[in-house]
This record gives sequence, C-alpha cells and structure tokens, in this order.
Amino acid sequence: MEKSNKRPGWYISWINMLLRCYCEAHQSYKYYGAKGIKVCDEWRHDYRAFGRWAVTHGWKPGRLVIDRIDPKGDYCPENCRWVSRIQSNRNRTNCNYFTLTLTGTASQWAAWAGIKPDTLRHRLAAGWDIKKAIETPVP
Repeated sequence: MEKSNKRPGWYISWINMLLRCYCEAHQSYKYYGAKGIKVCDEWRHDYRAFGRWAVTHGWKPGRLVIDRIDPKGDYCPENCRWVSRIQSNRNRTNCNYFTLTLTGTASQWAAWAGIKPDTLRHRLAAGWDIKKAIETPVP
C-alpha cells in the first residue's frame, strides 16, 4: 500500500502565515512582515508544533481560519485562535468601531439595523451622525 504525502489542512495555514510574515514578494507581506508581525520561533521552525496546537485548539477542516486576537501582535499560541472568516475580518486593524449602547464594526451595526453595510458606510462617509445613519429607514 502506498503512503499518502497529503498534508493536513492546517499545514496550508502554517505556510501562508510564514509567507505573509517573511516573504517580501507575497501580496500580504505589507500588512504583516513589513509591519513587524512575526511567527514565534516554536511555530516558525516546527510545523508539527503548530499542528499540535492547531488540533488541540479547535482547528476544523475547511471551516476556520487562524486569527490573531491582537491584530498588532505576533502569531504565537497566546495570541491566536481559530475563527470563521467573518469573525477574522472583524478583527482587522482597519475596522472602524462605533458605540451607541453596544460596540461593533460597521458591518455588525448594519446587520443589527437590518440595512446593507454599504448603505451605512455611504451614509457615514457623507457625514451622517451614526445614530441617524442606523435608524433612518432605507427608501
């Protein structure tokens, strides 16, 4: 019987994490490596260590992405988790958060208000007050 050389799905996350942080030619390097984001030595030099962490911390095939809890922090066990792509996008450094009685991103407020995120963003860009932008019905 032939042995399979197929890598587990978390391996792709490990490779992409390294590329974002250390490969200047990678399209996302400017958001990671160029800003000083690194991968801890344990993970950087041992994909099996990353794999052990991944499996014991909720990795599921095809369903979750690695996310840094502090988006300005490094990739390390203390600062990473597995989340949905939507949750990961809400943890980006370019998200604007607004507070009324709750705090959330423009996308979250739009969902809570039942309007399209682009509608809310356009209203805010036009100088609308956040309360008016959320509470005004869409014609």
